[in-house]
Amino acid sequence: MNNLGRTTLNNMARQGTWADNTTIQAVANYLNTTINIIESDANFSPATVLNPVNTDRQRTNIYIGHIQEYHYMPTMPVLNSNTY
Repeated sequence: MNNLGRTTLNNMARQGTWADNTTIQAVANYLNTTINIIESDANFSPATVLNPVNTDRQRTNIYIGHIQEYHYMPTMPVLNSNTY
């Protein structure tokens, strides 16, 4: 990773730093991961899927929540609907 990439990742790790679609796409590409963004605002599409550009390798999926256009948050899988 070059210095610009390290600087960008260090900045993104700070609380309060905003991520845009380009940044999230770059993360998907770098990690070879499909990022599924689940939206909380009814005025937006319920989900956005960002696939890595290089799709010839096996990739993983992660899911994150997007709260009212202001905050991304981690999600956890529901293993059993009777657990809550």
